[in-house]
Formats: sequence, C-alpha cells, structure tokens
Amino acid sequence: MFKKNLAVLCLSLVLFNGPMLFAQKEALDPKAKTILDELSHKTKAFKTIKATFTLITEGKDKKKDEQEGSIQLKGSKYKVNLKGQEFYNNGIFTWNYVASAKETTKDFVPKADEKEKKKKGLDISKMFTLYEEGYKYRFEKEEIQDGVNVQIIDLYPLNPDQQDFHTIKLMIDKNKKQIHSVRFLNRDGSTRTILIKSFTPDTEMSDDIFNYESIPHPGIHLEDMTKD
Repeated sequence: MFKKNLAVLCLSLVLFNGPMLFAQKEALDPKAKTILDELSHKTKAFKTIKATFTLITEGKDKKKDEQEGSIQLKGSKYKVNLKGQEFYNNGIFTWNYVASAKETTKDFVPKADEKEKKKKGLDISKMFTLYEEGYKYRFEKEEIQDGVNVQIIDLYPLNPDQQDFHTIKLMIDKNKKQIHSVRFLNRDGSTRTILIKSFTPDTEMSDDIFNYESIPHPGIHLEDMTKD
C-alpha cells in the first residue's frame, strides 16, 4: 500500500496536552469551517484531477530532500509517480512498482476497517481531501506564499494514537479555493511538505490508467499477494 511502502506523509503523535486542548476548544472554528466547506464543495465537483507536486522533506538537522511527483485521480482510483516508484489503485487492486528492484507488488484495496487499524500516516492520493474527516481544525492566518494569498488552517487528528503526526498545516489558495500546499509536522522534529506545482481538473482519463496490468511489463516480477 502506498503509505506503507513510501511513508511519504508519516507524522507525529501528540506528546503534550497543550496543543490538543487548544484544538479541542476551537475544534469548530467557524471561519475554518467555512473555508474548508468551500474547498470541499469545489474539489468534489471535479470528475478527475491531474496534478504535479514537489515533496520536500526536512530533517530536524535542517537537511532537505526534494522529489518531483505526479498524480492522477478519478473517484477512488489513482496513479502516483514518485522517484522511481509507481502506485496504482483501480478500486479493486493496488500495485506498487519499484523500478530499482524491477518488481511490482499487487494486493487488494484495504477495507475500511483495515485502513483504520493500519492508519499511521496519510497516503498522497488523499492530499486533496484529507481534511474531510478525522480532524479538528483552526484558522491560523492569511499570508503571501510564493506570490499566492493563502489561508492557513491547522488540522489536529481526532485519534492521535492512530497517527504519526500532531499537526497538519493546510495552505489554501484564497482566490482559486484550491490547496496550495500541505505541511506535516512530525514527532521527531522533521517536516514533510507537498507543494502543488500544477493542478488540472476534469481531463479525460481512461480507467486503464489505474490498472498496472492493462499493459505488459516485460522483465518486471509481479509479486501477487491476492493469491493464496
């Protein structure tokens, strides 16, 4: 599964009561709710989403690593490309292709209860809708980032013991009502930021895009976990 193999968005467990009490107090911040409702309404209207992004990882030693990626979304289906790996989900099966290993792992899409049990991070396929459930929220401020007027909303998990993070900072383009970037604050002091570089909704996408096996892959070993 994407989040297990890539660990792209692993975040920290809340260690102190202070941030959580503050989040609890302002869990229904009306300004934040209005902004998130507008974002959700616009995002759900899209039939498909095609985007490119930069994933920036910064360790507590301040060393940075940047990776370029792309994503295609159609309902619950997705395909993600990121640094020598490809992740597919056609609604029934998932595939994780690792170029360096010349291997692809196939598995069933986890059921809802299995996702809850295994939830320790967030997969990148949820970057445009991660705020919709499981979080308290608080409007922080408005500021200019990369020449864009963004509204910053802090998200706090309702079940922090099931997550690897304490805070997600959601930066929303105020004019376009689209996600500009998402920053995850990790327990060990590191951060991960997804910066959206391009965003194209409602392009035509064949379902074959999300099925790894729709085209041959000679020389690539397929590890099929769906068979006994």
